[in-house]
Amino acid sequence: DLNLLGDGLAIKNDKAGSSNNWSLIQNTDTGSASNLSFTTGLGVALTLNHNKSASFGANVNIPNGKIKVSASTAPVAKVDIAGNSDTVPALKIGSSDTYGHFFYDSSATGDLVIKRGEGGSQSESMRLDRSTGNASFSGSVSTGSGGASGKIAITGATATGEQAHT
Repeated sequence: DLNLLGDGLAIKNDKAGSSNNWSLIQNTDTGSASNLSFTTGLGVALTLNHNKSASFGANVNIPNGKIKVSASTAPVAKVDIAGNSDTVPALKIGSSDTYGHFFYDSSATGDLVIKRGEGGSQSESMRLDRSTGNASFSGSVSTGSGGASGKIAITGATATGEQAHT
């Protein structure tokens, strides 16, 4: 066992640069908790917290790398999120814990379901059906010009004009 009292493990860079260039590995918490911090010459770079979370002092860069979240197989995309739940979103984008857009990979159907969150409740906005490729929307679809409102159904390979549906 290695037992270091005081400030932790200090590592001096005497290969190049300043002769007073130190890095530290130390327990930064008090009491019965234990946070392990890695400090470089510019400050704390990484803290491994007692509650098993990690805090980074700056951006995490993975040059030419891939990230796999919640799976044991190698990633097949730059960001590969294993979801497959109707109750836990695979991805959330928003301004707070309860507001934003929640992305689900449905365990029942395999559909991509996007729900909007407002103040703790969620409602489905869009669904991409995995088996057919169809998209369904819970509200209106706007074209960006004209005055179309209500639900719009378009079939066929060509469009001949814009039609307002009320």
